[in-house]
Amino acid sequence: MEKLKKTWAVRLNEPSTGHISWSDDDNPVSLYFQLFSREDCSFEIVFREGKWADIPQLTGGPSLADAIRAGDPYVVELVGLAKGFPEAFFGAAGQPRFSEQILSEVSRRVTNEPDRVKAAAELARLAHKGQVDKAGRDYIDHPRRVFENVSQIPGFSKMSAQSQEDMQIAAWLHDVLEDSGDNEFGQVLPCDLAEWGFTANQVWICSDLNKHPTWLEEKMDLETYFDWINQTVEARLVKIADSADNNNLSRIEAVNALREDPFDQASNSATRAALELNPEEEAWFEASIAKVIS
Repeated sequence: MEKLKKTWAVRLNEPSTGHISWSDDDNPVSLYFQLFSREDCSFEIVFREGKWADIPQLTGGPSLADAIRAGDPYVVELVGLAKGFPEAFFGAAGQPRFSEQILSEVSRRVTNEPDRVKAAAELARLAHKGQVDKAGRDYIDHPRRVFENVSQIPGFSKMSAQSQEDMQIAAWLHDVLEDSGDNEFGQVLPCDLAEWGFTANQVWICSDLNKHPTWLEEKMDLETYFDWINQTVEARLVKIADSADNNNLSRIEAVNALREDPFDQASNSATRAALELNPEEEAWFEASIAKVIS
């Protein structure tokens, strides 16, 4: 597997005139980037307003890497935090997002695991550790059920072996990008999935399933979200598997027991309509939501 390359870069408010020197009272850094790139995918990560966000791009698209290579005067390339570069200017952005202990666990249980579906399951367990779902139950049970659902959806058996594996991996990881970061594990970004050995297509499917755009934007409206998902067969099938679990009648009953406002059943039919289920998929969906789950 190709080793992922990392570059640190800082975009300045004003063009660089060569040597950078800052006074203690003047911080010209407006955006702080970390660029991850590999043969078939690249990711630009920006830290602003106390949060990391990123934008995955296909090779050849406009990127920070292109700006650096082209000698953009507004971009200064650094390797790590260069000696003499005031680390204090970066604040929280200069701190690692994952502890050494967590990275060691990820290396052992995810990156070095040859069975990539098992690796995805292990990463989901790590990223969702300590989290609970809307029914107050262990969060990991949801991606486990989505993984079980996806292989039962009509159409799954007709996909190539690689597409099937990609969907199974995305089933385990479909919430990792959106719902990580509120526990000790830390915030997971698409570039992390790439760094930990998941393929570009697997990363793209997980990114497609994330309702939050990766470039410092507001949450997608549902119409745009489902239009985006429906463009990719794999992402659409994983979303059907996800929606079937979210709309499972016994799960909704458990959720309602903890809520003052009952679950809106209208969202069930709206989701099916948005995903444009065919008759065979509709029949599977009906049977799936009627199953009693623990």
